[in-house]
Amino acid sequence: MTPKGKTAPPPKKNGKAAPPKKKQAVKNLFQDPEEFFLPPKVIVVAVEGWGKTSMGAYVQDHKEFNNVAFLMPQTETGYKTLYGMGRVPKVKNLVTHTWKETLEALDSLGDFDALILDELSGFEAQLFESVCKSEYSGNWNKFNSYGRGVKIAIPEWRKFLAQLEALEIFILAFSHCAITTFKDPMNNDHDRYVAALNSNIWGAARRWGDACLFGTFDSIVDDEGKGIGGTERMLYTEHRDTHDAKNRFGMVDEISMPDDPAQMFTTLWDAITNPGSVEPEDEDAEEETE
Repeated sequence: MTPKGKTAPPPKKNGKAAPPKKKQAVKNLFQDPEEFFLPPKVIVVAVEGWGKTSMGAYVQDHKEFNNVAFLMPQTETGYKTLYGMGRVPKVKNLVTHTWKETLEALDSLGDFDALILDELSGFEAQLFESVCKSEYSGNWNKFNSYGRGVKIAIPEWRKFLAQLEALEIFILAFSHCAITTFKDPMNNDHDRYVAALNSNIWGAARRWGDACLFGTFDSIVDDEGKGIGGTERMLYTEHRDTHDAKNRFGMVDEISMPDDPAQMFTTLWDAITNPGSVEPEDEDAEEETE
């Protein structure tokens, strides 16, 4: 027996003390970047009618992706409508009705190399309903009281995001947007576009995504400064007071998107993989032309 507080001597081999194990050099634990590169995880938050679903339907036409799947909650079946009208190509798709079905769908994706999630607030609703039923017997008053239900849901949402990341495939997720007032501690409060998700749920998704982009139409104002609409689709890649966005790819901050939905994803993919291929508009050149 080894006296208390003493360390046992190394075991002997052939009457000789065995040499102590060598620790692996720390430098050997680090990996080269190509050993852990993961396909991008992209979230597009956009106004209604911008073309999110149509853009997602053409991912499969890109040379990088051969096997693409659409995953939709039961409240968001825009792809089926568009396909029924002959406006988008045929893509393998699945509609889930519960949070459990959604998680099971991720487990059974198989050999897909790209996944389109259309859209996030529908999956959020599935999660909240699952928590409400399991923790509060379907009582929404208890779920909403002091934000208790959301606090329980957040770790489950993070597990969902981790499960997506573990797939190691390209993920394009869409979200509706909403307008909220941002309480700015350094400037005047102002309205901004945000994802139509609970702020904590969106915060987790935003941290998870490699790019969180905002899509809207370019605004046109009259001589009195009143907005009269706009038809040019724009994609914003960096955070501004007016919208929430980020990217890890060095993309230009404004991208003019084509009207042809078949070209929208190609434009996005080029901006991600080859930032210099998508140049920002030269406003000075436009003014000189006018």
